[in-house]
Amino acid sequence: MTIGNAEKLPFKSGYFDVVTTAVSLLYVPNLEAAVAEVNRVLIKKGNFVFSSCHPLAEGKLLKYRNKPAVAIRNYFQRRIIRWTDKLPDGSKVGMHSYYRTLQDYFDALVENGFIVERYLELERLEENALPALDIEEIKNNREARQLYKMMKEVPYWIILKARKTQNARQAPNL
Repeated sequence: MTIGNAEKLPFKSGYFDVVTTAVSLLYVPNLEAAVAEVNRVLIKKGNFVFSSCHPLAEGKLLKYRNKPAVAIRNYFQRRIIRWTDKLPDGSKVGMHSYYRTLQDYFDALVENGFIVERYLELERLEENALPALDIEEIKNNREARQLYKMMKEVPYWIILKARKTQNARQAPNL
């Protein structure tokens, strides 16, 4: 196993046919540098597939004219989001991620020699199709219930598939 920094990958250029990552770009400070590195390590016409939280996932579910609505505070304000996670042993750890718009993801791809071939906004499964543990969590946890309700109203996850069409134009400033 190789461990490295997404902004400076420890692999030679043109090494991979496919690069994939699940929900990790949220934690990378410099998205453009990470995407340029993916371009560098991919072969010509290689694929980059990744998922991320949808920017609307940072919204809050509320009622507007007696109908569900999601409010988001300044969609265009790029920012660091901080929270505390509770670990299984009861200890707590401070966490943070980087809030970006959908355009930020598309721009990083296009500016670094990719063409987007597929874009998905995942819809939440109906409760009867969920795994038993998820159903139990929704029944017993108010926060999980609220999140599930919101995920039925707006997309919570995005998945993009992009193909390398050319080398990155220039390495971003790090």
